[in-house]
Amino acid sequence: MPKPEPAAWRQWRALQKAENEALRYVDPMIAIIVANNRIRDGVEVLSQLLDKGPLVLPPKDGLSTSRDPADDAMCRAFELLKHKVAQHARNGRPEFVATTWAAGLFFAEMIHELAANKKAVPKLERLARRSLYLPSLQARQPTFTYGFKDVANILHLAEDCISNTAQKAQHRLDTPITKLVADIVETIGAIQEQLRAARSNYQCVRSAYADPKSLVGLPKSVVDYIANADVGTEEQYLKRQSFRPETLNYDSLPPLTKATTDEWWDKAVSQEVSRRLDDHGPESMRLRKLVHYLKPYEQFADLRRRSKIALRSLARPTVKTPPPHEG
Repeated sequence: MPKPEPAAWRQWRALQKAENEALRYVDPMIAIIVANNRIRDGVEVLSQLLDKGPLVLPPKDGLSTSRDPADDAMCRAFELLKHKVAQHARNGRPEFVATTWAAGLFFAEMIHELAANKKAVPKLERLARRSLYLPSLQARQPTFTYGFKDVANILHLAEDCISNTAQKAQHRLDTPITKLVADIVETIGAIQEQLRAARSNYQCVRSAYADPKSLVGLPKSVVDYIANADVGTEEQYLKRQSFRPETLNYDSLPPLTKATTDEWWDKAVSQEVSRRLDDHGPESMRLRKLVHYLKPYEQFADLRRRSKIALRSLARPTVKTPPPHEG
């Protein structure tokens, strides 16, 4: 299938937007029907592609991707709907509140069901180890099959988190500021892992590119990819892998402890806190309500101050190295 020209694509999108605007203005009910049909059609197309198995695309600009575009498209569509449903649920619209409750119950039950499946546990465990929370089912009956502690132990919940997840930790994850900073810290931790893997991949490709003998015996697709891979410098390679320039130093950060809090704040957390507070999205607006009594220019500074305190509370205790034994 030939790739559409950018000009033709933009023209088609402009016509579609004009049609959508006309439908909303002339007859909202028809607009709802059309939108609903488009959603159903999109889900059906993606489902058919998913049922056929993994979709592998040829390398683009000398770079390949391990992500299935159909998987990616379906999950992105779900992410968009998820945030829209949550937005209207927060505003108290009954249908969205009910949908949120039902969806939470459905997916929490699915998590527990997968935890009981030995084949699924390793994939779920990788997520749970780096997660501060467990989508959990709880029942009033003490004999309920899905026990939170049992599932948390099976999946090693939060054991690999950057934040201090010990029972004696002094932070409160259910407070808005701490939750914001904890999410930022764990996001930085995920980027650290991605950066280390990307740097390793870059070195492998560069080494193979410099030594053609190392390609002997590899599949032709791999040989063709490496032979045509103009990966450039490591920084150029990482930027093409969608790493933002300000994140490229994340993998040089030391473990987060009370002693390294200032370094984490200065090199990573501070700028991310500012970005999220300044985006005027729902999260930013909820946080600013905490300091509504302050003048607008004071709100930002106070939330940043609180965020740095929260970061220190999330840090693990500094382990002092004992002096060398003399004797």
